[in-house]
Amino acid sequence: MLNNLDITMTATIRPEVINLTLKSFFKRFLHQFDSTRLIINIDPIGDESHTVDDVILVCKRYFKTIIVNTPKTASFPKAVKWCWEQVESEYFLHLEDDWLLKKIINKDLVLKLMCDDTIKSIRFFLSRNSKFNLIDESYCYSNAFSLNPSIMRKDFIEDLLLRFDINLDPEKQFSDIDSNSNSKIKFILYGEKSDGYFTIDIGTKWRKFLKFEKPNISLSKTKSWNRKALSPRNVKDFINYKIHMFYWEHILT
Repeated sequence: MLNNLDITMTATIRPEVINLTLKSFFKRFLHQFDSTRLIINIDPIGDESHTVDDVILVCKRYFKTIIVNTPKTASFPKAVKWCWEQVESEYFLHLEDDWLLKKIINKDLVLKLMCDDTIKSIRFFLSRNSKFNLIDESYCYSNAFSLNPSIMRKDFIEDLLLRFDINLDPEKQFSDIDSNSNSKIKFILYGEKSDGYFTIDIGTKWRKFLKFEKPNISLSKTKSWNRKALSPRNVKDFINYKIHMFYWEHILT
């Protein structure tokens, strides 16, 4: 059985959020592996009261081995591509820095599922599994390839890298892969059809507080967040963010 796992993470400068993400995944999944290695791209955008070094210090709480890229300009597509190019383990966990794992993931079940070579990714869904109706006796199928928190097969990602376009949204540019009509490609959801919300997005309130917006990556020259010009921070947004973070920190303790 596989006991080493690479974790790829696209990140920005927000150590408090990243800490909560990593804590949740270690407590509910990653502690089951003998060896884990973090591959992280930290884009130079985020909370101006912190630095890239603050993010790295957080990562060192959880990983002995860290491969870090700190580009001079922010680009989400380039971040994804760089991270995937560094993967060495047969399977890996793809993350962004603002996802929190709500439920326990069974390592042995994940590895058992990946013994089926047609399964290219196992998605820890951000919504209810029942949202997708395609299901058989063995698997609950995802609708398409996704960058939600997922276990991905390295050799499949290597094929995607051959046609990776750094000017397009990393997820949308591979929407042409039709797992429904290709018996050799399956994208599945972890868990049963009745399961819901294995992961949640904990970054939305942070972005709202600091006045960041997501552009359409494929259409915009900007490949990362935009900060709203001359938009003052709102006390209500700050309080909502802090309560949100305190709640999940308490749940994980």
